[in-house]
Amino acid sequence: TAREGDLCPPDDTSAGLCAWYGGNTTELGFYCVDLVLFTKSSEAGHWLQDLKVASWRLAVLPLIAVVLGFLYLVFVQRLGATCIWLSIVVSAVVPIFLGWVFFHEAGIKESGGQTMNQTFDRIDVKDLRYVAYGLWILSGLIGLLACCCCGTIKGIIAVLKITTEFLMDVPSQFVQPLFVGLAQLVFLAGWTLLFVQVASIGINEGDQQTCIQAGDIYCLKWDTTSQRWGLMFLVFMLYWVENFLHALSHYGTSYAVGAWYFASVDIVTGRRKIAEGGHSCCDCTLSIKAFCHGLTRHAGSLAFGAFAVALCRVLQLLLWWAKKKDEVVGNPVTQCMWRIVNCLADCFTRFVEFVSEHAYVEVALRGLGFCAAARKSLSMAALSPGMFGLVGNVACAVRVLGVLSVVAGTEYVGCIILWWFPPQGLAYPTAPLIVAGVAAFIVAEVMMHPISAAACAALHCYVIDEEEAQNSGVGSNRAPQSLVRLAADNRHVDLGVDAHRRWCCCR
Repeated sequence: TAREGDLCPPDDTSAGLCAWYGGNTTELGFYCVDLVLFTKSSEAGHWLQDLKVASWRLAVLPLIAVVLGFLYLVFVQRLGATCIWLSIVVSAVVPIFLGWVFFHEAGIKESGGQTMNQTFDRIDVKDLRYVAYGLWILSGLIGLLACCCCGTIKGIIAVLKITTEFLMDVPSQFVQPLFVGLAQLVFLAGWTLLFVQVASIGINEGDQQTCIQAGDIYCLKWDTTSQRWGLMFLVFMLYWVENFLHALSHYGTSYAVGAWYFASVDIVTGRRKIAEGGHSCCDCTLSIKAFCHGLTRHAGSLAFGAFAVALCRVLQLLLWWAKKKDEVVGNPVTQCMWRIVNCLADCFTRFVEFVSEHAYVEVALRGLGFCAAARKSLSMAALSPGMFGLVGNVACAVRVLGVLSVVAGTEYVGCIILWWFPPQGLAYPTAPLIVAGVAAFIVAEVMMHPISAAACAALHCYVIDEEEAQNSGVGSNRAPQSLVRLAADNRHVDLGVDAHRRWCCCR
């Protein structure tokens, strides 16, 4: 063997850091890793080497993602409603213009003239006119659809106005996700180190002759399965803690929305005067108070909701793993049953997440326990399904669009950096761009969270305000006008009265 043949340097042998084939190693946790292996001609080696040489470029990309996230939030705040109508107008006008181009080129070609592009020369005159007619029909359908769904479009704009009005009055919510994201990254780093330590329990060197025949340069084997239970526990804790931090962020935003909604309006500035502060990005008093309030008074409720979501996620992951394992057998009946079970598990997980998201809001606004808050949220959603569905879908769409924009923008900037300033020794940019995309996705998910949380919390505040007004017999004028109009439009739909109002372009 390597040790018996005196292939190891004396200092490595004394420290026990020599590989079985004689290579020098570096101790990482319970592992002894030969770093030279990652510079050899293997795909993993190339990827790690590319990550190593591009590390300084990659360090800049998360900051780029943060900047893009802020720009997207400011864009939604300033021009969200305008862009919705502008996109609809552009979608209707562009096909009209293109149809005119095709029709005009068809006339030129029919008269024997020269078309603007050779592509038109290869298309028959009749086909050019058919394309023009198709584009004009498409434009008409877009206009008809926009006219018929005018009520829904107005609802979407109302939801954006609600969230942007809150973010304008409480800009400190732009900064709150950064603290939550930093906490998630710190926990993930510590969890990764612990995962590596637990995964090395019971590890030993394998038979060297067998490893040589199999080409296994690592030559490791486990003499126990106890580390599997530890790894499963760590995976569950990862889901639980990450969901708890998400719940805390949702609670903080909901608490801030409650303080903003029920605050009095300044006659001079027209802004709501929040006693806790939060009127600037540097004033994080409101966010800190919300976090402390959630951790000291409602940590159990938030942890219980996070536990329910984490349990569903882990069970869904185990079901997916079992389905992949049984797919090797190739039994179509078994595969069909697994797909049905996974579909049901996904539906149940979505239901639990929906209930938890709204329960966190009720915990923040009313101070209820998780179970009582969940019951209250379900009853509110059952009484106003149209309004809750519209607000949830619009907030989700804006959030997904923001995540895609941030990830795409970060990847584009990463490509430019690696193309214009390529690091020495970079073979392929694939691995650095994948890592940059994952980091941008995490940053974007954290930064887009206030949009959906603020829209959901504003809706709950309106319902609470309505209940208080009915109980006291005195009307309330706290609600933003956009939210009042949205509630009035959807109340008829939820009650089944004048449901055609949603589809009338004059309403």
